[in-house]
Amino acid sequence: MAESCLEEIKSSIRSPGVSVVLCDGGDKPREFRILAEYLKPGDVIAAHDFMDHGSTVHWRSCEIQSKDVAQTCLDFNLVPWNHEIFEQAAWLVKRKV
Repeated sequence: MAESCLEEIKSSIRSPGVSVVLCDGGDKPREFRILAEYLKPGDVIAAHDFMDHGSTVHWRSCEIQSKDVAQTCLDFNLVPWNHEIFEQAAWLVKRKV
């Protein structure tokens, strides 16, 4: 993620209202970790190409798992949001509390 893009994203997240941040680049755990820091309570962050071991959905291109963002979720107070729905479409979705 280019520094110029990061500044623009941070500015958007900081604006009033709920932000929804989608991570779908080449290093999703890294994007998730970087962007989670700027979320406001109520904001949502999601990453595509998600699949956990034992998941009922099998996605051929798993690029992120819960274990990849477990510490980030603890550090920034992120909790699952509509997991049962989004997991069916291979999205990991968390909301900041």
